[in-house]
Amino acid sequence: MKKLTLVALITTMATLTACSKPVTEVKDGESKAPATTQQTAQLSTNNKADITADVNAIQTFGLAQEQAASSLQQRMDQAMQKQDKEELKKLFTEFKSFVEKSNAHLKKLNLKSTEANQLREKMIENSHVGLEMSETILTSNMEKIDPAQFQPLQEKAMKAQQELMEISQDIHNKISDQPATSQQLPVPQQPAQ
Repeated sequence: MKKLTLVALITTMATLTACSKPVTEVKDGESKAPATTQQTAQLSTNNKADITADVNAIQTFGLAQEQAASSLQQRMDQAMQKQDKEELKKLFTEFKSFVEKSNAHLKKLNLKSTEANQLREKMIENSHVGLEMSETILTSNMEKIDPAQFQPLQEKAMKAQQELMEISQDIHNKISDQPATSQQLPVPQQPAQ
C-alpha cells in the first residue's frame, strides 16, 4: 500500500471523528447533507446564547462519539500498519455503519441556532465525502489508484473542509468576546529576500 494512500485513508478517518473538537479547533481543519429535522423558521440567528449552547451540545455529542469509535479506530490503525486490505474492508463496513448512525444522531440534536445547524449540516456532508474517499481507496487497487477517479473526490473533500472552516470561524467570531478581526486566521508572511 502506498504511503499516499495510507495518508489519505488516515486523514479521512480522522476527519470523520473530528466533531468533538472545540470550534476554535474545528476551524483549523475539519460536513451539505440536509439535516432538516427542524424548521428553519424555528431557529434563531446571531443569538450568542443559542449558538454557544448548540456548539456545546455538538461538542458533547462529538466527545461521546469519539469515545465510542476509539476501539474501532485503533483496530483500523493496526490494519493500516499491517497493510491488511481485507481487514480494512471489514473494519470499514463497521466504521461506515458507525458514521451513518452517528450522523443520524447528530441530525436529531435539538439545535436552536441557524449557525450551529449549518455547522451540523457541513459536518455531515464532510463525513459523507470522507466515507466516499475511503471507499474509493479500499475498493480500488491501493497500489494503483486512478488519479482521474480520486482527484475529484480530493477536491470535493478540500472544498467541504474549507467551507466547514469558514462556518466554524464565523461561529467562533460570533461567540467570542474579542473583535472579529483579532480572530482571523493568520496570513503567512512572505520570507525576506
